[in-house]
Amino acid sequence: PQHPELIVAFRWRAVYKYYYFIIRGDNMKKNKWVLLLIAFVAFLVLVYFIGACLNATAEALTIISLCIGILVIYLVVKAIKSK
Repeated sequence: PQHPELIVAFRWRAVYKYYYFIIRGDNMKKNKWVLLLIAFVAFLVLVYFIGACLNATAEALTIISLCIGILVIYLVVKAIKSK
């Protein structure tokens, strides 16, 4: 494919839906969702630049982004529950 980052972005939409169901159990305020969204977009940009630098395949990018994404979501949920 010409644009592997697009494939990653589309896969991320599906992955993000699963994350949404995981997080939904917590009572999150609107501003926390905005912060999460900003962090998510910044993360996608970061993954894109890392992929461009490494000249990685879409498969590798997906795996990397999944691992980092799970860690980020875990930390966010942990931070919210501790408040």
